[in-house]
Amino acid sequence: MMVQRHVVEKVRLGWELYHPNINEAGGPGDTAFNLGTIFDFNDQHHILFSAGRSIDGPTDFQTYIAYQFTFGPELFHSGTGAPQP
Repeated sequence: MMVQRHVVEKVRLGWELYHPNINEAGGPGDTAFNLGTIFDFNDQHHILFSAGRSIDGPTDFQTYIAYQFTFGPELFHSGTGAPQP
């Protein structure tokens, strides 16, 4: 489950609660909670950051930072022929 909201222009805050599948039969379950943000530099370029910890099972801390490139069919339009609707 994830909730996300724009707090100011180009910045979104969010949280997620998840329970991944067990990696091995009989292994411990793990439920985790993360807080994160997304910075939108423009319509295509974004930086994502998230950090959190397990709340059930081993008490692990996890974090990640990522670059996201968003694109659509207009990026690949060569300018020849009829425009796509």
